This record gives sequence, structure tokens and C-alpha cells, in this order.
Amino acid sequence: MSEFETRTNYRTQIEQQLLKNRAQLNSLDYEGSQLKPGFRTSLDETPVEMDPESKIFYFDIDNTLYRRSTGIQEMMQDAIYHYVRNELSIPPRTANYIMNTYYKQYGLMAAGLVQNFNIDPLKYNMMVDDSLEIGHILKPDLKLRKVLLQLKEDNQIDKLWLCTNAYVNHAVRCIKLLGIADLFDGITFTQYESSSREIICKPDHRFFERVKRESGLGDWNNAFFIDDSFANIQSAAALGMNKCFLVTETTTDDGSKLRELKSIDDPDEKEMEKGLLGNVVVVNSVLDLPKAEPQLFI
Repeated sequence: MSEFETRTNYRTQIEQQLLKNRAQLNSLDYEGSQLKPGFRTSLDETPVEMDPESKIFYFDIDNTLYRRSTGIQEMMQDAIYHYVRNELSIPPRTANYIMNTYYKQYGLMAAGLVQNFNIDPLKYNMMVDDSLEIGHILKPDLKLRKVLLQLKEDNQIDKLWLCTNAYVNHAVRCIKLLGIADLFDGITFTQYESSSREIICKPDHRFFERVKRESGLGDWNNAFFIDDSFANIQSAAALGMNKCFLVTETTTDDGSKLRELKSIDDPDEKEMEKGLLGNVVVVNSVLDLPKAEPQLFI
């Protein structure tokens, strides 16, 4: 099969999967499958008033609101590989090298591809994240919903805010599938529309400053943050957030041990030698928050 035929088949498969994903998302009608009224995104231009007293809990999405053991991360890596091979005509060895280095070098694959190959990041997002077949994997998570509801109903936290390196489409699809979309007040996501061609994402402090501005946080000491990335957590903790929670999944909900899960986002030995900052707590999942920070669940 010629390169042209291979690329054509690849694009056809992507288009077909996108249609299926949109149809499924539009059909969702269970509790938590729709965004709450007034949900804010990074695209909203109306400024938010900074509140020095407001307490906000920030949530990463991928491998945090759902577990790494779902295998979605591996699906995403596979989708990136096929994009690089088919759309950029990059040989297998080079494609693997790019995937193993860009994430740590740039914080995000899309950022590295924009810098080095001048790709259209929105098209990349469509062909990678938006095309993932995750509808059969992510289902309404009642345990997760209960923990998030407790945070809101106990009046210890004023806002629940999403903070992700993904683009808004993928982020919203995940929380709708999980049945928790109605619990969040807004989202700060990586803006692929940037005219500067520089994609700013976690762990860059400029990204967190945008999070603070868009969510209306007045004081870092009133912020809580949970993420599965060592680098992201260390960056947020260094800013002075009250408490940061590093998700390191080792067991299932019933306590069964998992095989060791490796990720390109895992810290290397030099990073680990630095150790976690004092305001960082390691948890197995979001479900551990009531035990890790009980004062928020009074």
C-alpha cells in the first residue's frame, strides 16, 4: 500500500470514529452528563473578580479523575504514534524518539510538534484526543461523584475547577462520560489557538497564573490541587498552594494491588532525589481525599 493510500485510510478511520464519538456524547442523558449553567472556560472573555477569601480545589483530568489503569493513556500514546507516522511521514524509530522526549521537554506532545513541525494543534487534537474510543471505558462513577459532592456540600470549598493540559473538547467529554460535569464551575485548559505558536501548559508557572486569573483565586494559600504528574505538583506546590495531592495509583478500589504502571510522565531519578515539597501528599486516587485532608470534609 502506498503512503498516500495509508494516509487516506488513516484519515477515513479517524473521521468515522469522530462521528461515533459525537453521536454518543450527544446521546448522554444521565445525571452529571451535562455542564452546569454558567460553566466557564478559557475562551470566556468576561473577567472574573478576584476573591481573596475564595477557596478553590483544582483537578487535573487524565489519570486523575479516572484511573491510569483504564489504559486510556496507552490508547492516547498509540493515537499520537499513528498521527506522527501518517500525518508527518516520520519513520518508526524517529517517531518513538519524539514520543519519548517531547513530553518531558515541552510538557505536552502538541507543544513540541508545533515548535518543530509547525503542525496545526487544533487538527492534531481532533485526530488524537477527540478520536479516542473511550466511551466504552469511562462510565458514570458514583464513588467519585460522592466525593466531589461532599467537597461542595460541606462548604469548605467554594469552587471546583478543572486544570488540564488537554484541549477543552477532550476534557469536557471525559467529565460528561464520568457523570460529574455538573459539579465543576469552570476549566482552564491548554489554548491551542495561541497566535504566538507557543503552547503554554503545566508545569509552566505562566499556566498556573492563568488558572488563578480565570478561576478568580485571590490567594494561593486558598488553593488545593490534585494531579498525577510529579512535575505539575511540584510546580504548583512551589507557588504556595495550601495542599497538593500527587496521584500514584497502586491499588484498585477494592484494595487489590496493581502491577507497576509506568508512564512517560513519571519522574526520573534526579527529580525523585529532590523529594516532594512539604505541602504535597501522595494519594492512590481522588477517592482518598477524605482521608488525606479530612478538614475539607467536615
